[in-house]
Amino acid sequence: MNKHIFLFAALAVIILILTACGGVSEPQADGAAAPSGSPAGDTPAPPVASGAPETATAAPAPTESADTGTSEAVENSGEAASGGLTLDPQALITQAMSSPEVMSCLTAKVGLLTLMQMVSRGPTDAEIELLLPCLEGELEAGADSDGVTSFAAQWQKRVDAAVAPAACGSPSQGDYPSSYYSGPLIDSHLHIPPLPDDGFGDLEAPEDSTESGGVDSALYDSIAEEDVPFLGRTVSIGDIVCSLQNEGSIRAFAFFPVYEDIQVHQIEVAERVMEQYPSLFVPFIQSSGSEVSTVEADLLQEWLQIKPDLFFGLGEVGDSPTEPINPPPDSVIYTENFEVARDHNLAVYFHTGEGHHENMARALQRFPDITFIVHGDFVRPHIDGLMDQYPNIYFTFNDIFDEVIPLFRFGNKEDFISAMQRDWDSMLEQALELYTPMIEAHPDRYMWGTDRADIAWNYDEDVGKLLADYGRAFIGRFDPEIQEKIAYKNAEFLVANSGKP
Repeated sequence: MNKHIFLFAALAVIILILTACGGVSEPQADGAAAPSGSPAGDTPAPPVASGAPETATAAPAPTESADTGTSEAVENSGEAASGGLTLDPQALITQAMSSPEVMSCLTAKVGLLTLMQMVSRGPTDAEIELLLPCLEGELEAGADSDGVTSFAAQWQKRVDAAVAPAACGSPSQGDYPSSYYSGPLIDSHLHIPPLPDDGFGDLEAPEDSTESGGVDSALYDSIAEEDVPFLGRTVSIGDIVCSLQNEGSIRAFAFFPVYEDIQVHQIEVAERVMEQYPSLFVPFIQSSGSEVSTVEADLLQEWLQIKPDLFFGLGEVGDSPTEPINPPPDSVIYTENFEVARDHNLAVYFHTGEGHHENMARALQRFPDITFIVHGDFVRPHIDGLMDQYPNIYFTFNDIFDEVIPLFRFGNKEDFISAMQRDWDSMLEQALELYTPMIEAHPDRYMWGTDRADIAWNYDEDVGKLLADYGRAFIGRFDPEIQEKIAYKNAEFLVANSGKP
């Protein structure tokens, strides 16, 4: 979007908010000059306007409707929402025109499309409450001890830390036993950790972390503070890149989390990662943020508009820990998401819940032009039947070390490595007994993956190498014509035939 257009829209919103709070001064006399601001200059911050034209004329405040008294109603609600504060509209307009911080704050609070819509309809009470802090000094409240670092600069600091490169160790030599698959790998299930969104300052960890809900909530809450995966704090994109390169993964289907209120910054992370590593990651937007591990379709649509064509897919949708309470995949909240995904030509990665395989079948039938990728033990017993009927479903086998997955998700790193080494052969035989007939029946629809997600050491190079070596031992037990398909070619096919650039 042209930054000048966005700036005028944002300024109009500020006028509306000030009107709602009862703070707009009397109109100027005819011919009076409107306030002007100087350009703030381009910044690498979130994709919002970062400067202003040399002069700009503020939009007039809305007048009261003869029928509805809309202006009066908004004014009263705004006064209640703001606690009766008196604002200086002239100073705030000038600040907004020259401040990328205010623009960033406004956009992060409500999103680009909502901001634009408010230009014509005015803000609701809830929106006023969200936006007032941007205009009343929250930016200054977010400063560090020197009172210098601003709200936007702090967010930029977090984004920069998230995408920081890392010093990789020497790649493994690839001296595998003859029974191992030794070619390229694509990890078809990799979670990118979120940005930390706690209080600003030195990017310290929160003193009181919010407890998670759903299955295994006590286990999630028991993860030590230093082991919780946050981008730029305990894990960086550089760490993940090093791990993938060391283990021999040429690509990864990467789930980038996008949460309400910080969606601009999270999407900037995905954009910058794809600029730096365009062939290493296949980006999915993981729009988690509610009790059903997704968001409403209008929010998803809004977020996809921030950076059109950035994402290859939507997902993982229906992820744990909420899987026991997630609605079935053919429920309205999900099917509306699927309609948005279809409009944007996105694949969908879905974590199906218990007893939902028939609902999954209905979703596959209703959306034959969407590629669905699923995983998990709930759908696994039914996956052959679904593949027999529907050509648009694929499956990731990331559970081939099933016995030690609890350690992988919540345990101690050394204990996990020790258990993998101890139970290697027995786990491998069990996984092969389960998966061999399934994969041989549909060799074009299965893909290897790791499901790295829950704890920071999941992304360490030695752990990635261990996971990849185990995957190679598993894949190497299949016929040669199947090995490359499940190692990387099936995933590569999905990307090549997606119609995405």
